[in-house]
Amino acid sequence: MRPDAGLNKGDRLTFHVVNCCNTCENCKDGLQQKCASLFKYGHSPITDESQLNGCYVSHIIIHSGTHVVKVPDHVKDKIASPVNCALATMVNVTSGLVGRNHHRNTVAVIQGCGLLGIYGCVLLHEAGFSEVFCCDINPKRLEMVQKFGGIPVMSGEHSSSGLHENSVDVVIEVCGIPGVVPEGIKLLRAGGVYVLAGMVHPESKLNVTGEQIIRKCITIKGVHNYGPKHLDGAVAFLARTCNKYPYEELFSEPFKLTDFETALELSKQQRFYRVCVEP
Repeated sequence: MRPDAGLNKGDRLTFHVVNCCNTCENCKDGLQQKCASLFKYGHSPITDESQLNGCYVSHIIIHSGTHVVKVPDHVKDKIASPVNCALATMVNVTSGLVGRNHHRNTVAVIQGCGLLGIYGCVLLHEAGFSEVFCCDINPKRLEMVQKFGGIPVMSGEHSSSGLHENSVDVVIEVCGIPGVVPEGIKLLRAGGVYVLAGMVHPESKLNVTGEQIIRKCITIKGVHNYGPKHLDGAVAFLARTCNKYPYEELFSEPFKLTDFETALELSKQQRFYRVCVEP
């Protein structure tokens, strides 16, 4: 089937932030985001070859071969805008975590209550996790957690929230702070899974011993970005749940591109999980 099959002029689309070859070993292994000849939108200089590839613009040129997905009519622009970044990434992060323990309830802890953390809450809640705790140092952000199926926890107050050592099946780090990892390992049960997704920066040295990992039989997994199938899943998930959860509360009203500086200042205030800009 052609990549543009079923698409018509005027359709709203979202696109994979990576244009990949689909023929190298990484692509064949399902790691298209690590393609050997990767082109990443918004990360490349504008040249004759790359064309207009940024996102704070009125127009963008999608390269041939880039995976695109049609946005359903009932999904509003505002809540669809982060689908090809934060939501698709969290679909990748949470894939493979469902159905691990058929004999008992499954409990997760998400470290970080930014947009990734909120998406993690709703994805795991909808997947049937019995409890999804979300930890953060910002009480204002924690107010949003319950609206998306999570249980808010102030960082450092785990015990008062019912969390204790060896009580959790899955821990997901999306806060970017390496200091949370020792606590996450304490919380994990034997055989638990720790997914690291937020520490994409050099200052991320971990204070962990091999013994801690070995004796608990812990699996540590790193996830960066996502592949085409995760974008498909993200759009489908949003289409299925957009009327069930208050996604619009996460985002500002859209600013015109000509008011970009104002939008940038509002973003610095962290009043919204994302500040929207439209052409």
